[in-house]
Order: sequence, then C-alpha cells, then structure tokens
Amino acid sequence: MLFAAPKDSVTDIVQAAGRPLRLSAEAGTAAIIVPAVLPGGDDPEEDAGAGRWENVVRVVRALSAHDDRLAASLTAARAARPAGPRAGGPEPALPPGIDVQAPPGTAARVLEALRIRIIDGTASPWWDWHALLREYRREHGHADVPGGYRAPGGRELGNWLSRQKVDHAGGALPAERAAALEELGVTWSAWEASWQRGMEHATAYHAAHGHLNVPHGWAGADGFRLYPWLAAARAKLAAGALGPGRASQLRALSFTGQTNAQAAFQRGLDALDAYIAAHGHAAVPVTYVTPDGYRLGNWISSKRSTRDKLPAAVRAALDERGMIWDARAAGFAEGLDYLDAYIIAHGPARPPGSYTAPDGYPLGRWLVRQRQRHSNPGTGQRRTLTAAEFSALTARGIFMDHGTSPDEEGKPA
Repeated sequence: MLFAAPKDSVTDIVQAAGRPLRLSAEAGTAAIIVPAVLPGGDDPEEDAGAGRWENVVRVVRALSAHDDRLAASLTAARAARPAGPRAGGPEPALPPGIDVQAPPGTAARVLEALRIRIIDGTASPWWDWHALLREYRREHGHADVPGGYRAPGGRELGNWLSRQKVDHAGGALPAERAAALEELGVTWSAWEASWQRGMEHATAYHAAHGHLNVPHGWAGADGFRLYPWLAAARAKLAAGALGPGRASQLRALSFTGQTNAQAAFQRGLDALDAYIAAHGHAAVPVTYVTPDGYRLGNWISSKRSTRDKLPAAVRAALDERGMIWDARAAGFAEGLDYLDAYIIAHGPARPPGSYTAPDGYPLGRWLVRQRQRHSNPGTGQRRTLTAAEFSALTARGIFMDHGTSPDEEGKPA
C-alpha cells in the first residue's frame, strides 16, 4: 500500500492500511510505503518549514492510534531521547517495523532528522517534559524540582511536575507515566520528596559545624532551607512517625530532636555539671570560660537576670544544681573562690589591698569591701555581711576587726 497523499482522517488512513494487512495475513508481511521528499542539501533545517515529512508523521500517528504495540514502542523511543538539541551519541532508534530507506549518498544528518521527526511527531509531548526532568536529575542529582523552576529555554518544569503530582493524587495519571517518573526518583509525598535533599544538607552542615543547631534563615547554595526541614523532622520524631531507619540517620548527626533553644540550654547545663564536678559548687564566676571556650559565666549571668521569665522546668533544673540566683550572693561566692585559690598558692595570708588575681580579678579590693560591709553596715549600697558570709571569711583567717587597714593586709593571719 502506497500513501502518496494521505488524507487527514485517521479513520480513512486506518481503513486504507487495513486492506493490505488483511490480504497479507497468510503471507505474514505487508508493506505500507509513505514517500517523503528529502531536502536537496545535507542540512535538514532547509526543509524545516516545508512540511514535506508530515505525510509520514500523519500515517504513523494514525496507525499507532489503533495499534497499542506500535504506540508503546514509539513512546519508549521518545522517552529515551534527550531533551533539547542532540549532542552526538547514537542515532534515534525507530520501533521494529518502521524502516527509513533513502537513496545512496543521502546525508546521515537528514536521515537522523527524519527519524527524530517521526518519533517526536507521533509520541505524546508529555515525554518532552519527562526528558527535561531527566536532564534536571542528571544535573542536580535528584528530581525534587522547585515549584517555580524553569528549565533552559524557559519551560516551567517545576509547575509541570506539580501538575503530575496533582493528577497522580486524583488518579488521573496513567500508570506507565507514574512509573516513568518514579524511575527518575519522583516521590508523591512532599515530605518524601524532601527527605533525601534534607539529609544531604544536614550531613554537610554537621560536617562543617559539628552540630545541627541551624539558624532560622540558613539556606544551602541551591536555596534549600534546612531549619524548616529539621523542624518537620523534629515533630515527626516526637510523634513517633519518623521511622527507626530515618531516626537513626539523624541521630548519627547528633540530632536530639531538641529545638535550638533547648539545645543551647542543654549545652550550658552540661558545662555547669562539669564545673560542679570540678569545684563542688555552682558559684560560677562571671568571667569563667570552660576549657573548650564556652562562656559559662555569661550563661549563668543571663539565666540569673531573666529568672522570672524562665520556664519552670529550666528553673528547677538549675535549682537542682545549687544555682545562686542572688547576684550579690553569687559575687561573694566568686570572691571566696579567688580567696581560696590565693591561700592555696600563698598559704594562710591575707592578700594585699592592691592584689589582683592572674586573670585580673581584684581580690584585694574585694576583701576591703567585705570589711566595709562588716564595719559600716547599711551605708550607701552596701549590704551587711550575713552570718554565713562572716563565718566563711573568718574560717579562712580573714578577721573583720575594725582596726586592720588595707596596708596591713598581706601579713600572716
């Protein structure tokens, strides 16, 4: 059967092709010939607007509409084609049963262009988008396309993928198309889609910073915002909905499920516990810094100044550790610590009034103020020494007798 000038009607084309197919049923082979006028040169673009290949496309399209095997073969060929202009590689393969023949000497580029036109013109344009998504995955390593993303050339790939997910949720996406998207890594749940990207960014952030206390506004180079992702993971972990495998992945990155504020408080609490273990009390000097550089003194001071605003659980945790909430009492305990250090280094002697500890603490002036608190109670901003404070000083050989002048300090007690 030769289609020299096929009609536009699919029915007419199918009926015409059916005659030789029926007559050749016993022979097993029928030939349907569709001529195409090739361009005179070796550039297929010369014929791009003439439509001389459209007769071929029209016949193949009509036959595939009534032949599921042919349609599936054309679809598979279209799915295998890259998006955009070809950059070398093997020529496009037509389905079995479709053969392009040309006179000797016909340029390979012309034959390749004809094959491409048959494939592109008969398969659904849906596969053009699929090819764009495949290119996106090759470049980015995943198929989680942002909603507003435009592929090279301006095509709205993000919106297209969103529509596929809507169709899938409504049962309107054909199974073979859903399977083709899943092969590229498309997931239908928003959380599932973001899990892998979130883990990649969480792993990179932990490697760079040693923790996952991510600031609210932090975003990766690709714009991925890690804080909201971690917040969602935290909520799922608390609800028991994260799954043991994924929970283990996060815990391997020191993820505890705490908010940044909770993690910061735990950091301070751990440092306070270490201080108590080393010193036997929680009277941390304001200037104290842990060996690893954590400013524990400042942290204690901030909790003291915001005591009335702290959650009950936070206050209780600090109370359990002997927190000194009174700033003046804390200041006295700090001075007592420096006095103990002085006695260990110099023996039972009173520091001179001008003495300053190696880190700059004015221990000599502090002792003068304590004596003034004892000898002139209630003067100005001074607060009288408590009985416990008086006893603590006298137990260390510091006598509060009124006649001792600062110049006499430094003598053996």
